[in-house]
Amino acid sequence: LFDALTMAELQLPVVTSTSGKDTFNAEWLAPYRKPIIIIPDEDEEDTAFDLAKNLGWRGQVLLMDYPDGKKDVNGFLEADKEAEP
Repeated sequence: LFDALTMAELQLPVVTSTSGKDTFNAEWLAPYRKPIIIIPDEDEEDTAFDLAKNLGWRGQVLLMDYPDGKKDVNGFLEADKEAEP
């Protein structure tokens, strides 16, 4: 959920489930006929690729190079705040 809030703060459209990575249903995105980029947490790449497969041509996985000690998109925000003087 914090990853989705971080993306929303950056004014990027985002969807997520509130019950964990294995609960997102590709059918929820059926009305959207455009590419859908999935950004998995570290070590959750398999789930992301499964979701992309279920989305067909629309599903794309973007693997991020997370900062040391961080495991998700929110980690970039945390790392930035830690770097502030």
